[in-house]
Amino acid sequence: MKRIMTTNDNIKTGLSEAQVYESMGLYAEALGAYEKILSEEEPKDPELITEIKDHIVRVKNKLADDSQEDPEGSEFSRESLDQIKTHTPDEKDIAPILDRASVFLEKGLYEEAADEYAMLFSIGYSFGTVIPPIIDFLMTICPYGQVGREVSRVIDKFNLQKDELAEITVLFGKEIAKRAQYSSAAGLFEKAKGLDPGNENIEKMYKKVVSQFMAEPRSIYLIRRTRLTDDQLAEALVLSFNEEKSLYSVLISNNYIDRDRLLRALSDYHKTPAVEFDTKLIPPKRITSRLKKTTLLSQEWVPLEWNDTGARVMVENPEDTYQIEQIKRILSVDEVQFCPGIQEDIELLIEHFFEQGKKLEEIEAEKDPGNVEGGVVMDIVEMLERKNGWSSEQKISIRPQLVSAELLSLIHI
Repeated sequence: MKRIMTTNDNIKTGLSEAQVYESMGLYAEALGAYEKILSEEEPKDPELITEIKDHIVRVKNKLADDSQEDPEGSEFSRESLDQIKTHTPDEKDIAPILDRASVFLEKGLYEEAADEYAMLFSIGYSFGTVIPPIIDFLMTICPYGQVGREVSRVIDKFNLQKDELAEITVLFGKEIAKRAQYSSAAGLFEKAKGLDPGNENIEKMYKKVVSQFMAEPRSIYLIRRTRLTDDQLAEALVLSFNEEKSLYSVLISNNYIDRDRLLRALSDYHKTPAVEFDTKLIPPKRITSRLKKTTLLSQEWVPLEWNDTGARVMVENPEDTYQIEQIKRILSVDEVQFCPGIQEDIELLIEHFFEQGKKLEEIEAEKDPGNVEGGVVMDIVEMLERKNGWSSEQKISIRPQLVSAELLSLIHI
């Protein structure tokens, strides 16, 4: 059963995340997290508001100090990383460890996140106590199909005998299967089979979860529409886990299905046009200023359009309710159209959008807001862009030339 996040849960989660950022010296991220809590239209205790505002003042002061010491800014520092790794958590509280793991995942530091989860077991928590909250937590921050990979990294941290590792892997797999994450569960049961080859019970659980995956409406639809065989889809399911690739990418690379046919099938099934990577796509203006590239890459989604009234977002699985709720919360909009796509295309598009977004920001910075003539030039440039249908690359290369005063006299409307 899906866990429903209450208002208090959301506030506590946001506050914990902000405090973790601050403790790690990630003051820009902490400031954004604190300000997001205040901006959300949810009832808050006056004392909590005062506390958050105090945090914001302190973080802003830290940012001011840091900017003087390091005007270029810095990425996630080794010093911050070592500080977190040597931190001793409260042995009676799972939440701080999960919060730190969340920060590591968001930064793309998967091994460090796995270390945090493994720590829960090393300090004495039983598997039955720890596994369910780990799975619930990962499902709120990881895209469909990636939960099992993160769990596999955790399991690899244990220094145990193979049969013991197999038992732990099965426990994780069973818990994930309860949440209908069949692709992740199948991958974990396959991993357990390799650790304990003669275990018939593991083989039975593996076959059962593969059957459950094959019985999903989306799987049935793909088989009927694309001429996939059951064996091909089942094989691709395990390969995607082992190779850390998306299921769709494996289907295409193994020539089980044509890319265009797959995208058409996804469009028809989800009743929304599928999206693929295209350098002509232009990033939403607010993407680089309001979102972090590492967050989008770790969660595997990207906004194609985004304004105050709604958004259009590319995801691999528009039926992943956990991810949908997370995206709506991050974008602070209720009306979102979710378009299906391939995970690898999403990653390429994120990189492309942030590269182009930075270039466009540099161009915007060249404008003189007090120069009326300059504003007229930019209006002319934008009109020509629309009229000629220039691609993002053409805009980047042509716009600086058009803005020059020398060419202004050559433009006639």
